Amino acid sequence: MQSLVSIIIPCFNTEKYIGEAIDSVLNQTYKNIEVLVVNDGSTDHSEEIIKSYLEKDKRVKYIFQDNNGVSSARNKGLENADGEIISFLDADDIWEKNNLEEKVGFIQSDPSTHWVFSDCYLADERMNKLRISESGNDENVFDSLITRSGDVIHAPSNVVVKKECILLNKIRFDTRLSTSADWDFCIQLALHGFIGKRIPKPLWSYRLLPESMSRNIHRMEHDNLMIYKKYADKKIFHSFWFRLKCLSNNYFILGGCWWVDGKNKTRGLYFILKSVLIYPPNILKILSKISPYYLTTPGDNEYPSPIQRETLIRLRKKKKQLVSSHAQISEPINIFLFHRINPQADPLWNPVHPKSFEKILLYLKNKFEVILLEEFLLHPYSTANKKPFCAITFDDGYRDYLEYALPLLTKYKCPASMYIVTECINQNLPPWTYQMNHSFINTSFLSLDLDTTSFPEKLKKTKWSHKAERLAYAKELSPFLKSIPDYQRRRIYNEIKNQFHDAEPPKGLMLNWKEINELWHNNTTIGSHSSTHPVLSQIMDNAELFSELQSSADEIEKHTGKIPISVAYPFGLYNTNTKDLTAKSGYKFAVTTVPYPYSNPLFDSFEIPRLELFDESLLKSKLRINGIAPKIAKFRNLLSP
Repeated sequence: MQSLVSIIIPCFNTEKYIGEAIDSVLNQTYKNIEVLVVNDGSTDHSEEIIKSYLEKDKRVKYIFQDNNGVSSARNKGLENADGEIISFLDADDIWEKNNLEEKVGFIQSDPSTHWVFSDCYLADERMNKLRISESGNDENVFDSLITRSGDVIHAPSNVVVKKECILLNKIRFDTRLSTSADWDFCIQLALHGFIGKRIPKPLWSYRLLPESMSRNIHRMEHDNLMIYKKYADKKIFHSFWFRLKCLSNNYFILGGCWWVDGKNKTRGLYFILKSVLIYPPNILKILSKISPYYLTTPGDNEYPSPIQRETLIRLRKKKKQLVSSHAQISEPINIFLFHRINPQADPLWNPVHPKSFEKILLYLKNKFEVILLEEFLLHPYSTANKKPFCAITFDDGYRDYLEYALPLLTKYKCPASMYIVTECINQNLPPWTYQMNHSFINTSFLSLDLDTTSFPEKLKKTKWSHKAERLAYAKELSPFLKSIPDYQRRRIYNEIKNQFHDAEPPKGLMLNWKEINELWHNNTTIGSHSSTHPVLSQIMDNAELFSELQSSADEIEKHTGKIPISVAYPFGLYNTNTKDLTAKSGYKFAVTTVPYPYSNPLFDSFEIPRLELFDESLLKSKLRINGIAPKIAKFRNLLSP
């Protein structure tokens, strides 16, 4: 007999979402449940929606209380819960169908485990999944919680806990808290020695809402500092320095929230300085948080890749662990990325001019030993002339490689790797980003009929007075489309292409299979750049993601007789799932756009870094190649108002 599980859903004026939340519970594969919906004095139509479920399913129970806050509502649910196992769900979140089955099964299979949590999907207001957020570690849950290290694991919608743990120690949600009451609840569980375990897969979806409590930074500031004082008074910190570290981390998080979400850099800097003053080692946190500016490139916007930020932070941690002996560290290699070499300027995405490309090649030849990336990866390499190594790569498969890049590469005896988008080769059309830019450049229309509800504010206006405004919009739109789920991106892109129907498709820009075969004989190896050039980390269906990777490799083998050993992630964006399926697709290596030299102790073979070079002065290219430009960029961003 399955244990009865009580699910507590607090509700206050969430008529837009409460039905979806309840449905996600009733549709669970685990059936022995009761659903306690606690209406915390809602003044909208929430009550009517909740009561409609009482007739549909006897497992749903309705509890009303005068408005007293979310913590009080959860406690009210606890008082009325009959289940041996307790779970919570916020009214604007939803569960995957197997959420309870996985979590309850985990608890029941391991008597030493008292509560469990999992990874989650971050979703937009319409519950379109944006990306996966990995939960914190479970090696020392208490320290992880109290020091605020790792990702958030304490959202109520995430936790499934044995009821006896709550009853024996009278654990409740602190009614003085709102935004951080969930954090405090989990600290209480860990403080009493109850073992929490992580399930490393996304089993629920967290809806990102601008008006949600987590965005109420004033309240968050109050709650977080109250929690710190609460546990400082209980003297639970291991040592004086551990206590300072916890407070410092708290200040640091508040500083980041004010700086980024609150758009208040003055208050953000105030908390960041307090963080460093009371615990100076946290200056390293500032450096690691600045690290996303290493990703700054011409045309980039405010939609950076979370996994790239995580990678850069992780690298700094790994660097500390490396042994200084050169003999024990693999030879590093700098890998440089280009796309197009062409003298014709483009108003939205300028190719590197052949004259600039030649100057860069001369500089690389003088500074590095230029070798094939595949040879470096497959065979132990040692330099003969004491120069550091570098490799040159190209993405997409544009035909101008033959006319402008290959002659110069041949002239200076530089090998290169080309990563091709196989459907672009088959259709003789460039990737969707180029096609979309081409439409914006060549259409005569000055408006689009799009549903921009979920768009950032600056992208909601789709009517322009002249072409320059339309092109400015296109520059902002492209990074946004890379940040949303792929199925959404495809829908929006297709609408744009259909409405800008007067722009002829940009045919004839891509290599064909005959030319690609000839490249093998001209010191250019071929790798995969996916089948259709999506953002792989934004594909939620594993079968679809696997197909993107596998079908591209199959096409290359079919037309060249050679199996590609490496893949370049489109836009350099990836996550853990992408890496896993890349390995299962048969590839041995994968390259990104994380701009660091590649050294095996730092990176694994499915996140090999590359640094992209652009059409700019040789001085700027040199600064980029030598890692100086990113440092300038990060300090410029720090000093910006």
